[in-house]
Amino acid sequence: MKTHLKLFLALAVALSGVACKKSAESERKDLDKAEAKVADNDQKAREARVDAINEYNDYLAAVAREKIDYRGRIQGELDDLDKQLLDKKLDATKADELRARRDVLLLDKDFVEKATDKDWDQVKTRLDKDLSSVQRRGRI
Repeated sequence: MKTHLKLFLALAVALSGVACKKSAESERKDLDKAEAKVADNDQKAREARVDAINEYNDYLAAVAREKIDYRGRIQGELDDLDKQLLDKKLDATKADELRARRDVLLLDKDFVEKATDKDWDQVKTRLDKDLSSVQRRGRI
């Protein structure tokens, strides 16, 4: 009976060792899967950050191009106004009106230079309004 008990205990210990070994292997596989998932999530997060940075850089480039365009448009309007102001047949009232328009455009030119990417949309709205106002009044 003691022999059977010893044999039974030895068998139980051996089986528990196999079960623990399998459990350790299973845990290792689970850990490897979890590490792979974390690495995948980290990669996705890095890619999302890169995409966000690229999108923001594209926006900054678009703002820079628009600023160049508006500078040119404003300068063209200023040049036209300066030519009109040189007209010797210009009456005083019309000259005052042209100078007032010129002052607005000079302020707009300053706004373009000082505009940041954060306030560009508001500045652009003002510029569009002022430029269309100058064009609606027509040239003399």
